[in-house]
Amino acid sequence: MENGHNLKLWHPYRNNTRDLAGQQLRQYYGLRVDITQSELPSIDWHNSFGRCGRWASFMAHYVQSQTFYYSATRRLSRETRADTIYLRDGDLAVWLVERRPEFQSRMIVELHHLPRRQWRRAGWAASLKNVRLVVALTRAMKNDLMNLGVPEGRIHVAPDAVDWETFDISHSQKEARDELALPQEKKIAAYVGKFHTNGEEKGIPEIIQAAGILQKTQPELDFYFIGGPTSRVARYHEIAVKHGVEKSRLIFRGKQPIQQVPLWLKAADVLLMPHPKTDFYSKHVSPLKMFEYMAAQKPIIASKLPAIEDILEGGKTAYLAKAGDASDLARILSEVFADSQRAAEVSRAAKAKGRGFTWANRAQGILDAYEKIEP
Repeated sequence: MENGHNLKLWHPYRNNTRDLAGQQLRQYYGLRVDITQSELPSIDWHNSFGRCGRWASFMAHYVQSQTFYYSATRRLSRETRADTIYLRDGDLAVWLVERRPEFQSRMIVELHHLPRRQWRRAGWAASLKNVRLVVALTRAMKNDLMNLGVPEGRIHVAPDAVDWETFDISHSQKEARDELALPQEKKIAAYVGKFHTNGEEKGIPEIIQAAGILQKTQPELDFYFIGGPTSRVARYHEIAVKHGVEKSRLIFRGKQPIQQVPLWLKAADVLLMPHPKTDFYSKHVSPLKMFEYMAAQKPIIASKLPAIEDILEGGKTAYLAKAGDASDLARILSEVFADSQRAAEVSRAAKAKGRGFTWANRAQGILDAYEKIEP
């Protein structure tokens, strides 16, 4: 919308959880403008059956997805004013291509993962190779798509980005800690964001193990975990007990309003993003937290993975640890605290590079790529 385009958001009907009930889209995501949105009919059994086991959860997801796809197809068939159809669901894109191939010339499909099973990947590629534009988050994802037969000219790489107006705040560390009622005398290493993606851990077990390794050499260092779901905290405490970590050094604060996240980043001494070495995290992830961390101008410790190295350069804009290696994570944490001058230089370089990753720039790059391709 900031690029001068009208946008309508279509989403499925969902039964909101108690903590989301009554929240508006603009409030939840910290948007500066309202977005026209339409809720399309779908059958949502997640709250009823989603916690009744793996197969019940799968069936709830399947029924909800299929009913939404049917509703979206019907609505698009009646929509005459849409110049471009932007999708962020690969399965919905495949559904539309198979049932209404005339939509292909107007479709942009943004992919946030590829299916794990090869036969499903091949099916996605067969359907997506003729859509107007496919947006991949990483170069590795683009290469995977090309190997599956999607033409290079129809793929545009667009990593995620950050809203600088929200995250580039002027608070000092002391001011941020005062506002959040955090101790000034402590060192704080923070992880901010979801604790897992599609059930896959995002490095918190390794952080806890590193905390155990550093317990004697860094007694003033506390670890804060800002996000959720908090249902996983009991398991994390079990890991802490196993590795002899004092419970008081691990502080879990749950999901915070988007307006407070920049304060948590400013309050920290170092920001952590130690993704494990999986195919998804190695090739297909472009974490929002990475760009938010860069805007905070704090030293970042991330995993040395190809998708991360698309953006961050070890020793220059971040510290990169061996994925899944708690000992290496602990070593680098000690290194950051031992040389504050170098940490400050790395942080400044990260922020300078991060300024190019705005949502407006990202959207314009995608639209430019779309316009260059013949319908």
